[in-house]
Amino acid sequence: MYDGLENEVEADMNKIAEEMTKSDKYELIYPGFIDTMDKANKAGKKFKEVDIDLLILTEGTYFPEYMCIHSIRYVEHVPIVLYLPQSFREIKRDLRYRNLVASSGFVGLAQLSGSFAKMGWDHNIVMGPIDEPDVYREIEEYAMATGVIRRLKNLKVGAYGCIR
Repeated sequence: MYDGLENEVEADMNKIAEEMTKSDKYELIYPGFIDTMDKANKAGKKFKEVDIDLLILTEGTYFPEYMCIHSIRYVEHVPIVLYLPQSFREIKRDLRYRNLVASSGFVGLAQLSGSFAKMGWDHNIVMGPIDEPDVYREIEEYAMATGVIRRLKNLKVGAYGCIR
């Protein structure tokens, strides 16, 4: 759509994945930058194969929701967090459409959220600049809470009665 946009967005997505791998609270499964149905299908299969507990969906620009939905179908039982990255900290008056499209997932948020609502998929939203540590701490908190919930759901408790 815009010259150089794909490379910019892919670089942002890889930087986000790199930031997320720094956490010792979870293991990140990152199938790489997804921009085709084949890649979305492979990602969904990979997520199912490793039995992920939480899906962080990051939209760096507009992305057709049918690709996301196709991938999510493999793991639709897991919680979803939409991370809307921002390449800038403030919106300037001379903002152009190309920069808005290139710099955040705002463009796809309404469409994805609407589709998720129609599918009955609950999701949470995290927004913030790519270089903001608080964004990754918030994602880490979701991951930790999800892990606790999953362990509790699969918790096996032994009990026996005794007499003295």
